[in-house]
This record gives sequence, C-alpha cells and structure tokens, in this order.
Amino acid sequence: MIGQRSNTMKRIFTAIIACLPWFALFASVSVDDRHVARNGMTLPGAVVTYFLFFAILTNLIVAVGLTCSILLPNSLGSFFCSAIATSGTTLCIAIVGVVSSLLLRNLRSPEGLQKIADIVLHDLVPMGLVAASPSRLDVSFVLR
Repeated sequence: MIGQRSNTMKRIFTAIIACLPWFALFASVSVDDRHVARNGMTLPGAVVTYFLFFAILTNLIVAVGLTCSILLPNSLGSFFCSAIATSGTTLCIAIVGVVSSLLLRNLRSPEGLQKIADIVLHDLVPMGLVAASPSRLDVSFVLR
C-alpha cells in the first residue's frame, strides 16, 4: 500500500515537472512576441534569438524529455530515461539555476507574465529536477 502511494506521488511529481517548462516557454514566447512588435524585429530573427538562450534550450529539453518519457515510453522515451540523458539534463538545468541565481538575477527586472515565466524557467524547474535527481525522478513507471 505504501509503495503504491509512493509510486503515485512520483508520477504526479513527474507530470508537474513536465508541465512547468511547457507553460513557461509558451508564456515567455507570447510576451516576447509583443516585445518583437514594439522593437521592430522580424519574427524569424526573434525566434532564432529566443532559442539561442541556454536556459530556454535546456528547459525545452527537460519538457520534451519528460513528456516523451511519459507519453512515448517504448520509443523516444526510453532514450530520455537512460542514465546519460537524465544525468546530462539534470546537470544542464542545475547550471541554469546556479548561473541565473548567482550571476544574472539583477541584470533585468521582468514584470507580469514574464516574471512568472522567468521564475518557472530559472528557479522552479531547476529546483524540481535537481531535487528529484535522476535516481528519484520516476519516469520508468511507464516501462513496467
């Protein structure tokens, strides 16, 4: 009974961690879209610039990896469940959290939805994934 409850909690935690970066990435893109229009940038140029940020790419990898691990366990999900993929992803997202907190926090002051997206991308997702660590983040439940 306790093992079942623990497994259910891991599944819920994994699903939450998978949804957070998707929400923040879409929120951030919608805010940046308005910023693009105001500054006269082209949309293709803005998209390229958006995906040049290490934090954005890393959160995208976290989102894709966890989503594939849950929804496509026997194909692409099995790659994202491998030790090298989970370790690499965890290391990269930890770097995002540390660099953001120590070096980049005071360089800008976002407001509104952009602030929420920044907190999710730079704080919540890194803390959640590192706290879960590859040994405790349960994406293997779909392989059973």
